[in-house]
Amino acid sequence: MSLRSFKQYLEQLKILGIDYISTSFNNINLNKINEAFISENEDYESLEQISCPVDSIQRSDSSYDSLGLLKLKEKISNCQRCELAKKRIKLVYGEGSQASKIMLIGEGPGAEENISGRPFVGEAGKLLNNMLAAINLKREEIYITNIVKCRPPANRQPALVEIESCMPYLLQQIRIIQPKVILLMGKTAINSVLQKTDKIDDIRAMQPYSYQNIPVWVTYHPAALLRNTAWKRLAWEDLKKFRDFITENNINQ
Repeated sequence: MSLRSFKQYLEQLKILGIDYISTSFNNINLNKINEAFISENEDYESLEQISCPVDSIQRSDSSYDSLGLLKLKEKISNCQRCELAKKRIKLVYGEGSQASKIMLIGEGPGAEENISGRPFVGEAGKLLNNMLAAINLKREEIYITNIVKCRPPANRQPALVEIESCMPYLLQQIRIIQPKVILLMGKTAINSVLQKTDKIDDIRAMQPYSYQNIPVWVTYHPAALLRNTAWKRLAWEDLKKFRDFITENNINQ
C-alpha cells in the first residue's frame, strides 16, 4: 500500500468515528516507508500542515520517524538562499518529534552544531539540557530548532536577509508540528517571531505572547547566560513561569 493510499484509509477510519489506532510497528520497515514517502511527488512547501488524519495514534514502540519533517529536511539540505550556505558544513534543520507539543526556537547553529548537524549540542546545549531538567522536561519531549539553519561566521548575529531567507522553513516547521506552546530563547528569536525590538527585560515582563494563536514565552539564550551568569537568575524566573503554564494546561502530558 502506498503512503497516499494509507492516508486515505486513515481518513475513512476517522469518518467512521474511529478516534485512534494502536500498533507495535514491530513488523513495519520504517526505512522503506521513508523512501516511499520521499519519492512521492507532492508539493509539501505549499501545504498548511502535514499530519496524520486520525487525531490520536497510540504507539507501543516509542521510536518512529517524523515523515513530514524528514521530507522537508531532505528537500532543503543543499539550500543556497543566502551567504551562510558558503561556509556551511551541515545544515541544522531541527531535532525532535513531529508530535511534540512544545517547540523551542533559538538563534542559529554554533561551531559544534555546524559539524554535527544537530541544534544545541555545544556548551550552550549542555546548559539547555540542565535548564529543561530543572523544569521537569527532557530534550526528547520537545522540538528544538533555530531561526537560521546555517552557522553565521564567528557566531555573529544573523543578518536580516539571512533571517528572511530561513523564516519560510521555520514557519513550515510550526505548521507541521502545531505546537501547543513555543519558547523563544534569545533576542534574535524574539525579534524574528514576535517582531519586537524592545529590550529583552521589557519583553520578558509582558509575557506570555501569542503567535498564530500559539502561546509564546521568552527568555535568554543559553549562550548569553554563559557570557553573563547574572542573567541565570532572571532566566530561572522565566522558566518557572513557563513550567507552571505547561503544567496548568497539561501541555507536556
